[in-house]
Amino acid sequence: ASLLVARAAVGVGEAAYGTIAPTLLSDYYPRARRGRVFAVFYAAIPIGSALGYIVTGQIDVHFGWRSAFFVAGIPGILLAALALRLYDPPRGSNDPESAAGPGAPPIWAGARAAYAALRRNRPYLLTVLGYAAYTFALGGMAAFMPKFLMRVRGIPEGAATAWFGMILVGTG
Repeated sequence: ASLLVARAAVGVGEAAYGTIAPTLLSDYYPRARRGRVFAVFYAAIPIGSALGYIVTGQIDVHFGWRSAFFVAGIPGILLAALALRLYDPPRGSNDPESAAGPGAPPIWAGARAAYAALRRNRPYLLTVLGYAAYTFALGGMAAFMPKFLMRVRGIPEGAATAWFGMILVGTG
């Protein structure tokens, strides 16, 4: 039950940061620096995953799987504590002022038309569906690839997690 609750909490956290982080980064950094900031943010995801496989895989081999949770969890708790100290920047603080005047309709007024246009945009729909399929496949591969390497290819656990981590870094 505790593993289920922990994994569910991690899933909620991952789903939340993936959608909120780009808007927060846009508010923290001016437009001229955003490309680099987003590159670092999105590169950190596969690199962090790879380090997770490499480090916790080695911890599992030498100290057991329970120890791997502490090695992975303690830095996360420390980073979360540091994140509590971040200030919340005003929305759009690094964007140029809008050309709309004070009498302009609210930003959500055109949302219905925008969503209707996206539904009619075939390349967009195919991209979203493709990315959803990619995410499902990658999630399954991430969960089972080290075990596949161990069981089918006969690679020892430490080497399997290290190799898979290096593959993640290289392809990420």
